[in-house]
Amino acid sequence: MNSYEVMFIVSPEVSDDALEKVITKFKDVITKSGGNVSGVDDYGIKSLAYKINKERQGHYFLCCFNGPCSLIAELERNLRIDESIMRFMVTKLEKEAEKSGIKEGKEMQDSQSSNKQEEVTG
Repeated sequence: MNSYEVMFIVSPEVSDDALEKVITKFKDVITKSGGNVSGVDDYGIKSLAYKINKERQGHYFLCCFNGPCSLIAELERNLRIDESIMRFMVTKLEKEAEKSGIKEGKEMQDSQSSNKQEEVTG
C-alpha cells in the first residue's frame, strides 16, 4: 500500500454540519476502496491567491491515508462530483523522503534545543 495525502478546498459558504458530512463521505470512499485514513487536518478558512468560483476564501483540509493505487481514481471522481469542493490535489508520498524528513526534523529540533541551552548557560 502506498501513502497519499489529499488537500482540498471547500466553499466557505458550507455549514459546519455539511463540512462534517463531506469529510465523512471522503473517509468512507477511502475505507470502502481498501485504504485507511491516518488523519484529517482542518486548516480553517484561508484567503485564496485568486478567485475560484467567484470566492476569495476557502476552507482548507488535508487528509493523509494509505491505500492501493486504484483508490485514487475513485477518490478523484468523487471529489470532482461534489459541488462544495472548489479545488483538490492528491499527492503520493515517497517512503524514503517521509522517513528522512522525520529524521531531519528531529535532528533540527535537537540542534535548536541545544543552541537554546547554550545561550541560557553561556
